[in-house]
Amino acid sequence: MDKNDREQTHGADPALEEYRRQVVTRILTNSPDIFGNYSDAHAACVVEAFAHHAEKEIMLMSGAFSSKFYTGPVFDELRQAAERGVKIRIVTSDAENVDLQNLLTLAAVKTKEKPEEHPVSFFVTRYSGDGAPTHFMVVDGKRYRLERGTHAPNDERPVVQAEVCCNGPQKAKALADFFNNLWKRLEAMRQAAENAKA
Repeated sequence: MDKNDREQTHGADPALEEYRRQVVTRILTNSPDIFGNYSDAHAACVVEAFAHHAEKEIMLMSGAFSSKFYTGPVFDELRQAAERGVKIRIVTSDAENVDLQNLLTLAAVKTKEKPEEHPVSFFVTRYSGDGAPTHFMVVDGKRYRLERGTHAPNDERPVVQAEVCCNGPQKAKALADFFNNLWKRLEAMRQAAENAKA
């Protein structure tokens, strides 16, 4: 997606375009700076840019993989990353609001170089735990976006919705370890369920 396409898609909000430019610059320079994500539009900028520049793997933990957010350019960047062969694993816990069709569409994507490969996999499941992070993204073992705790529907949203870093391998590893451990448990549960049916 080139600059003109982005401007047509997102409109010409100068502040948002400047935020997008800063995100990309931090990615390209491997900046270790931690910065904020202050709105849903900012979140979309970060997810799009992270997916666009992903080289090996994306881990995405989302309360609800909903069409309200994971659509348009956000979905397109994830799809294009998968087509490049980037491994994408998604865990979402909100079975009522998840856009299952979007997930299935993404999971059906084949890589351009190896059409027999489907690099996207996902689980729709309930998960919990004291202090367990429920909304985050880790890319290539060093970039991460971590949302703050959830809030009640009538509460004001926090000023800083998420912490973002383009080169924070230590925290990225901690989130990836949490994700991988959960993924292993979910795979074991799925295997046990399949064995029980056999």
